[in-house]
Parts: sequence; structure tokens; C-alpha cells
Amino acid sequence: MHKILSLLVKLQKLDLNLDKIRSDKESFLLQVNSYEEKIKQLEKELKEKKKEPKEIKKKRREREERIEEIDILLSKHEEEKYKVKSQDEFDALDKEVAQLEKEKKEVEDIILDLMEREEIIARELPLYEKEKEEEKKRLKKNKNNSLEVIDKLIQKEEILKREREELISGLDNNILNQYEKLRKIRGGLAVTRIEKGVCEACRVKVSTSLAYEVSQGKGIIYCENCSRILYIPDN
Repeated sequence: MHKILSLLVKLQKLDLNLDKIRSDKESFLLQVNSYEEKIKQLEKELKEKKKEPKEIKKKRREREERIEEIDILLSKHEEEKYKVKSQDEFDALDKEVAQLEKEKKEVEDIILDLMEREEIIARELPLYEKEKEEEKKRLKKNKNNSLEVIDKLIQKEEILKREREELISGLDNNILNQYEKLRKIRGGLAVTRIEKGVCEACRVKVSTSLAYEVSQGKGIIYCENCSRILYIPDN
């Protein structure tokens, strides 16, 4: 095989490996971002859950204060019953007392529900915290594993980049530029071999004369169909 073709084949192999590394790196970075988002969401959920008992206590205090207000009003209305001068006033007062007693019963039911909720949370919160902390540890471990893989990929990428720099130093700039353009427009594959008289990339039969030129290894020959650089591997 022509020396230039041999260099281009090696270069393409390096570049395809670099493409794979960059793609893998991007995938693992997305994983890391996903783990970070999940950890943040877990922390937010845990924070909200821990706030629940305080919020319930606050609501219960507010209802208990309302009960106290109602009791004061009921007591006041009981005294007023002895001071009213007409049946209409008595009926109006009696109606208000009934409304207050109804409201008091409703508020007491709410307080009981809140107390029940407090008890449930008191039992469930430690288990919930433990579960979320374990999940957070698992996510952090997965995140760290992904970061370790990214570090290894970066190290490998740097080695391949150095190898690439050494390799392209032996190539003419015009040929290198043509190779880069072909890689860009042909999905990363600029150089392809002839296998049984067919261009392996586009699967179109190569003319006998063109195949002969390639077999002689005299220079850069392009596929008549896809314009990729052709080569025939040495036996």
C-alpha cells in the first residue's frame, strides 16, 4: 500500500476511536448531570418532608386558637341570652350559637385529622429519611463511577491526540484538508477499502481500471460514486 494511504488508514482509525471516545464522554456527562438533578430533587423532597411536621403543628395551633375564640364567643352568647328583650333577638342569638357549635365541631375534626397525620409522619419520617439517604448514596456512587470513566476517557483521548499529531506530521496539508472535508461530509469515513471489486462504504462496484490503479498504490484514488479515498489492504 502507498505510504500516504497507509497513514490515512491509520489516521482514520485514530479519528474513529476519538469520535467514539467523545461520544462516550458526552453520554457519561449526561449521566452525571442526570444523577446531579436526581440528587437535588431528592434533597428537595427530603427538605419538604422534614418541614411537614412543623407545618402541621402550625395548622393545629391555628385551629386550636380558633376553638378558643369560639369558646369565648359561646360563653359570651350564653350570658347574652339572659339579657335579650325579644324572641327575635333570642332566635338570632341561638342561630349564631348553632353556627359556632357547628364550626367548632368541624374545626375539632380537622384537629383530629392533623393529630393523626402527625402520628403517621412521626412513624414514617425516619424510614423515609433512611430510604432517601440510601438512594442519594447510590446516586452519588453512580455519579462518581461515571466521573471516573470520564477521567479515563479523557486520558485515553489525550494519548490518541498526541498520536494523531505525530501521524499528521507525515501528511501533506492539501491531502489532510481533503481527508478532513471527506470525513465531515461522509459521516467520519473518508477512507474505505475495495472488497471484491466493491467500495465497502457505498457498496457500489468499482470499475476495473480504477481498481487496478488503486492496486498499484501509486497515489490517492477516489471512489467514482461516493468520492471517498480508496485502498486495497496488503495481503
